[in-house]
Amino acid sequence: MTGSSDLLAAAAPAGGLTPAGWAMLIGSVGMVLALCAFCIYRALREPHPEKHMHAPLDIDTHDKDDE
Repeated sequence: MTGSSDLLAAAAPAGGLTPAGWAMLIGSVGMVLALCAFCIYRALREPHPEKHMHAPLDIDTHDKDDE
């Protein structure tokens, strides 16, 4: 009986990732990390986030109106 590592090794390509695969991997992970860093930076640099970063409470959605 073969182990799971033997099955994974048989299913994987012999050369690993191609240079295009590495570029795609590094680019996509880099973009996700950059977006997370940007969002965290924007949220933390606000001087008074309780004044700006909330939904207004006076939105009338008309879901309680009688028809």
